[in-house]
Amino acid sequence: MILITQSNAYSYINLQTDLVGSVEREFSTSDFIFTGTLVEKRTTTNKGFRSPSSILIYTFRVLENIKGKIEAQDIKIISRINQNSCGDSFRIGESYLMYSKVSNDFPKIPNVEINLISGSCNRNQTLQSVKKEEMVQLHKLSKGLKKS
Repeated sequence: MILITQSNAYSYINLQTDLVGSVEREFSTSDFIFTGTLVEKRTTTNKGFRSPSSILIYTFRVLENIKGKIEAQDIKIISRINQNSCGDSFRIGESYLMYSKVSNDFPKIPNVEINLISGSCNRNQTLQSVKKEEMVQLHKLSKGLKKS
């Protein structure tokens, strides 16, 4: 006889542990974490670094700052167009949980204070699909930073 409830309970515990571990790893490697709504998206050519390629510059209206010092109402995120290079395609008007990093992989982009990158290799997701447990974990980790 197989007890499915034990198997499901075990799987649920593993999923919870995996979620906490994944969130902690992404939190520790991200410079900025925020929720925001995509308000603008433009394509530009990345000239002057390795090989010229098209990149996307996303402008997000910050809803909540979770990690990093974001003083502006809007923040720009750079992403490659090619998904094989961790590029991503966010939709205007959609709200997201965004994990981003400071990068020197691109030449200084005009009117952008810091080059922040993000894409499909990060835990980015639409705000409506974020699990409550992930936001709870992020807030705990963020409070831990503020106490330090």
